[in-house]
Amino acid sequence: MPVDERIKQAELLYERAVFGGEPDGLVAAGRGLDAVGAELAPARRRVIHARSGTATSPRCPRSGSPVASPVRWTTG
Repeated sequence: MPVDERIKQAELLYERAVFGGEPDGLVAAGRGLDAVGAELAPARRRVIHARSGTATSPRCPRSGSPVASPVRWTTG
């Protein structure tokens, strides 16, 4: 089932539980949302990985390649 459908199904089951007195579907709603989270997590990790490797990393002025950030030691 596509992500959008799982979210809509969870909303429907929530409404049935809260407004219709049918709490039996809440377990299924939770499982559906867990599956959505499981599908979302790898995509989120890829975006975070891409950001950390390109947008915020210092670059070599000559080659444009990412370079390690210098360690700054402080005393105190």
